[in-house]
Amino acid sequence: MIQQLAEWDILEPYSPKEVYDVYRELSAEVHVIPNRIDLGRRLLREKSIFEAQIVPEELTMYLKSLHKTMDMSIVIELNILSDWVKQNRDRLQKDEKS
Repeated sequence: MIQQLAEWDILEPYSPKEVYDVYRELSAEVHVIPNRIDLGRRLLREKSIFEAQIVPEELTMYLKSLHKTMDMSIVIELNILSDWVKQNRDRLQKDEKS
């Protein structure tokens, strides 16, 4: 599906590889990969698994991932809306005149 969206220029300026990379990163966060979930991270750092702590490095990684995901989502949505407007321009102009 990502390749099809790329062929339709919906992902521009992102490449399919960039989208796959973000998907792979987010997917690792939600599946049970020990060093990618909070419990596993705490165990690897030899921290208490029951004490809530802010780990600056993890927060920074999260914020970068969030920023990239939001940016891609906004770009894709704007591309879809732009395409929709182009495809329906004539109909929209007729509706405005009515």
